[in-house]
Formats: sequence, C-alpha cells, structure tokens
Amino acid sequence: MKTMITSMNQKLYENYGKRFIDSWIEKSSNDTKLIISFEGDISEEVNSLESEKINIISIDSTVYNIFRRKFGSFSEANGLNYSKNIKMPGVASFSYNFRYDAIRFSFKIFSLYKCLELGLIKNDFAWIDSDIVCLKNFSSSDLDQFFPDPHQLASYLGRDNFPKPNAYSECGFVGYNFKHPEVFNFIEEMLRNYLNGDIFLLKEWHDCFLFDTCRKHFESNNYLFKNISIDVTDEEHPFMKTNLGKFFDHLKGPTRKAAGHS
Repeated sequence: MKTMITSMNQKLYENYGKRFIDSWIEKSSNDTKLIISFEGDISEEVNSLESEKINIISIDSTVYNIFRRKFGSFSEANGLNYSKNIKMPGVASFSYNFRYDAIRFSFKIFSLYKCLELGLIKNDFAWIDSDIVCLKNFSSSDLDQFFPDPHQLASYLGRDNFPKPNAYSECGFVGYNFKHPEVFNFIEEMLRNYLNGDIFLLKEWHDCFLFDTCRKHFESNNYLFKNISIDVTDEEHPFMKTNLGKFFDHLKGPTRKAAGHS
C-alpha cells in the first residue's frame, strides 16, 4: 500500500486539480490512496470525491493557524519584495518572487504533518504536487522504485546546478519511509523551521530549499536518502527524465499548465 498526499484550494482544483484527481481515479489501483489537503472551504463537488481511494481533509490545524497568525500578514513572507520607486520618491514598489513566498509553500509540510498527526498514514507515503496528470495504470508495486529503500529515510529529485543562483531539489515528488525511526523527526524539523521563523534565515524561503537544508542536516548525522534523479541532476525538470515520467506528467510552471503537457 502507498499513500500520496497533495494540497489545493478551489481555484487550483478548477485550474488543474480536477484533472489530476480524475486521472488518479482512472489510473490508480486499489492498493494506492490519495489524500487531498484542502485550503479554504471545501465545495460539495470536492467532498463528493471522497472514496476508499481518496480522502479529503482540511489543511486547518493548530500548528498551521499558529504559523499563519505569526507570519501571514507580512508582505515579505508572501513573496512581495519592497523597493523604492526612483521615478516617484515616497512611493513604494512591490514585486513578487516565489522564492520568498513562505506562506504559499508551507502547505506541503503542514499537510504532511496533519496526515501523520491524524493517523491517516499507515505505510510508505509521498508528497506529490497537484499539477500532475496520471498517464498510465499503476499499482503500489509500480511505485516501489520511487520510494526509499528500507535503510533510507526519504527519496527526492535532486538537482546540482539548477536553478541559479541557488540550486535546489525539485520537490514535486518526495517519498518517505514510514518505518524509518527518524521520519517523524525529519518532518517535525521542517515544521519547526516554519513555527519558529527559521525559514526566514535561509537563502530562499520555499519548501524545496527547506527540504534540502533539513536533508543535508540529517545526512551529516549519517542518515541516508535516495536521489531518484541521480543520473539527471543537471536537468531543469528531472521529474520527467526519470521513470516517474512514465506514470505521471508534472505540468511544472505556467507554460506546461497552459499546454496541458510537459
């Protein structure tokens, strides 16, 4: 059995989430499960998707609300950079940079933590982005290759030289070893970085940079991880260069989403 976790809100559901869910229902076997962590009100249409293969939960939790109350009102934590307007002194200019949108990219970690806190996960599990389309039929055993081995804590799509100036892993898929004695501590370490504000001490404030920071810390203590993209670490989009691309199309970025394929 494998459990996959994703998140979305109503707008993202309409833009591409519904396509992902429909393809999951069509292509996945009964020994896989999808948990959808929903931000905001859950519509009747979304609630109707609840089944043995799909769980719908709200992202709301005590720790999530603490983080949002502490940092959610700061424009900088939402990726807005302030600069002076040279042509109009006294007028502020704001530009958006996703690399510093800590609020938006916190959903992944809070979703994972809530699923574990509620006891919804009983087996190996993975984060998977919701801008995915399932391409072919798959079972739990088909996904084994993408998950960590018994002695490894997690699996990830590593990148060595992309993007510039600070390379970081592509976290559209991250697999976790449920039986590893440190897996809960690893996710709690990422969570603590949000709750205590340490996320804002990093060079970039999104989940991918945080994952790599925590991974390297655990690796320095001799815990092992599987790099799924070990042979394509120079690629911009390693997801599609691994065997993951045989089962899923990751519509990463606005261009791929508009085209409907990678």
